[in-house]
Amino acid sequence: MIYLTVNDTPSGVYKSQVIDVITELNQHLDQPIKLVALISLRNFSANKKKILDWYPNAVVKRMVPKLKNWKKNKAILSLIKGMRKDPVIARGVMAFSLANQINPQVVYDGRGGVKAELLEFPDMIPDKSVVESLIAAEKEAVLNSTFRIAVSNKLIEYWQDEFGYKGSDHLVIPCTLTTSKTKAEQFDKEDHDVPYIVYAGSTAGWQSFEKVKRYLEFWIEKQNAKVLFLSNESNEIAELIDKYPGQVERKWVPHEEVHKHLSWADYGILLRDENTTNYVASPVKFAEYLAAGLKVLISPNLGDYSALVEKENLGVIIDDNFIELPTVSEDEKFRLSKYAEENLTKQANQKHFQELVKTILSSTSINS
Repeated sequence: MIYLTVNDTPSGVYKSQVIDVITELNQHLDQPIKLVALISLRNFSANKKKILDWYPNAVVKRMVPKLKNWKKNKAILSLIKGMRKDPVIARGVMAFSLANQINPQVVYDGRGGVKAELLEFPDMIPDKSVVESLIAAEKEAVLNSTFRIAVSNKLIEYWQDEFGYKGSDHLVIPCTLTTSKTKAEQFDKEDHDVPYIVYAGSTAGWQSFEKVKRYLEFWIEKQNAKVLFLSNESNEIAELIDKYPGQVERKWVPHEEVHKHLSWADYGILLRDENTTNYVASPVKFAEYLAAGLKVLISPNLGDYSALVEKENLGVIIDDNFIELPTVSEDEKFRLSKYAEENLTKQANQKHFQELVKTILSSTSINS
């Protein structure tokens, strides 16, 4: 079996959502999966080494330069051993479209609503010439794949509404964590009588930072809240640090240290604008916050998670309601972390991975 990624840079997310997923799937297979990764020429040698260090059973190839030429990568894939006959799990629409041209046994691993992202966040696409081809590739993936993986039930609804998908050949597996990163433990929580809020991630357009900023300023001014950004430098964050010295700070730490820094806080902020991109999403940040014992400050209609927060008391749904936030006790942090360990880890979702492998292998035997 092959797991294919195209134009995905090795990062913390890649490690968690590609390498760790493959490692989990390998537990249910006689032979380990081969990872095939087509990556950009930019920093190719360093990124290739990183992927091979994480997962030695990988083939890493240079993509054809320029995004507009993405379809030409079919020639590269066709030369890789196994790509024409082994079952393939394709992460994203480019990976699916390329693999589907040379192999009839391709599973689509859908990470979000591609058409919605392209239309709602056009500034995120450096080359507008690829928009139509990527939208067409998403439709092809949804309707023509042998099986589908979705990160949320809302993503299935999107496929039904947008592309007329009527089948049942799909499985919902949310973005999960490795169990080792979620062990409930005694939290190294600083003593404080004001809420400590953390924001992990970028300030890119889809992160709805203007909304985040508006609420953070309320809590800072109303409750003297402290805010930690685990983010790269940005003008928006720098302005908040200058405006609220001693209350706002920014750090950038290695991926393996994020859990420790999160665990000091009370709340993790996950506020997004209401649009289709966010409606179908499954942010791994949600699981990371809970695993560190944080209550989640979440927008309404954010994937499957807003309803889950309300049902399981995992945080606060923020819907134009500027409410004051109490600090979170250590017992409560332990409960939240335990919930993540028992529901949002790969180990907890093992039956889904078993079902996926069984389905792919049975489909292969039927088609062979």
